[in-house]
Amino acid sequence: MNRYGLLGRKLGHSLSKIIHEYIFEKSNIDATYDLIELEEDEILDKINLLRSGYYSGFNVTIPYKETVIPYLDKLTEAAKEINAVNTIYISDGMLIGDNTDYLGFIDELNFFNIDVTDKEVYVLGSGGASKAIVYALNKLNARTIVVSRNISNGITYEEFKNIKHYDLIINTTPIGMYPNIDGEVLEKEVVEKADICIDLITTPKVTKFLEYSKIGFNGIYMLIFQAIHAQEIWNEFITFDVKELYNML
Repeated sequence: MNRYGLLGRKLGHSLSKIIHEYIFEKSNIDATYDLIELEEDEILDKINLLRSGYYSGFNVTIPYKETVIPYLDKLTEAAKEINAVNTIYISDGMLIGDNTDYLGFIDELNFFNIDVTDKEVYVLGSGGASKAIVYALNKLNARTIVVSRNISNGITYEEFKNIKHYDLIINTTPIGMYPNIDGEVLEKEVVEKADICIDLITTPKVTKFLEYSKIGFNGIYMLIFQAIHAQEIWNEFITFDVKELYNML
């Protein structure tokens, strides 16, 4: 049996174990998936378990997507550009860091037939999740504007709120995430100016941001799709029903 896992600090709300073990079951893969809560000074020990063969691959979530990079032997081009790793695998004895977040986001846009070409897309937040989204949007030729309180290349929230209309707003911040589900990343009257809203938060399924939106999508499909890409790296062939899995979560 192969063993995989997710490295993170607080994983009580994570859906990753359900997603990956569902994929294993439907694809007849003999494997298990662990939620590995750890502090930063424990990362090397877990990386060594991957090197030794005890684990066959890792996913990485906040706050370690950048922290884990020095422990790896090589990064894919996407991981270098984004400067964040969410998937680790072994190739020719080396630990490779990859980023499938941006692919998962592109797949979610395609799944819902959202065309961002030449559209003005506003990305709330400038952290690791934001970088993957911006990378994806640039590949899709969107006109991407980052909105943040601390940024040198984008606009402030004050500037953003003065805009009269938004084609698409994407929330990459944790505001509104469980357990702080009443958090509002934007006021209702601001959200209502957007044609479409996407929230990368997965728990709850409907945040205040999405509740206020005309058309809104959460981050669960992105989570599923990035997991698919990670599984294809680890196991090559997988098969399952995306909608069935979504309805389980």
